[in-house]
Amino acid sequence: MARPKDENYDGKKDTILKAAARVFADKGFLKTNIIEIGEASGASKSRMYHYFPSKEALLAQLLLSHVGALLEAATGAVRDTPPGLARLRRLIDTHIDQYMEAFAEHKLLLSEPNNLPEQERTRLFELEDQLIRLMTNVLRDVAPDRLKSAPVARVHAMLVYGMLNWTFTWYKPGGPVTPRQLADHVYQMANGGLCGEIAAKDGPAVGSTRLAAPPTATRRPAAGAAGRIAR
Repeated sequence: MARPKDENYDGKKDTILKAAARVFADKGFLKTNIIEIGEASGASKSRMYHYFPSKEALLAQLLLSHVGALLEAATGAVRDTPPGLARLRRLIDTHIDQYMEAFAEHKLLLSEPNNLPEQERTRLFELEDQLIRLMTNVLRDVAPDRLKSAPVARVHAMLVYGMLNWTFTWYKPGGPVTPRQLADHVYQMANGGLCGEIAAKDGPAVGSTRLAAPPTATRRPAAGAAGRIAR
């Protein structure tokens, strides 16, 4: 007879996932065992294996859920904001918001994808490619002439993701730079890098060194980055 599902199954599973993210981020995936995650989450070894058959399965769910939540939030931000600078700013804000709410998970995304089973790693890369395409399209709307070439547009998208993602190897929440100020800096550098095309469309005259001011964009709080888009 099948074991009945615990009424709080999902809540306990989420507790284990959050604890695993913290322990993996602190010690590294390879140096962590399932018992340590159980101790951090208050779950016995048998309960751990009831929810996850292996620590690899646990890591896979952490990373796939993290990138899935980011993709959902980013897609919504793009859908709900008109093309141009406001959409770029909204997309950057959304990434920062998501990363702040899942700091440990994002750290794992930068360091642990190679420890995933091949099938899950392939799925993770597919989700990340969707994010890259989303960012590429947003940038091409901002600077259509400069980014006519698909490879060049993708390079610009990867450079923006480099700023967004690798920041979290040194950024400390609660320090002198707030998450919103961090988003300001990323936006201004992305904007400045494309200012020749942006100026002709939305801002100061071509050749001006002045950056267009960040547009006001209504932000939704993030719900909850990506490995290959940062590597």
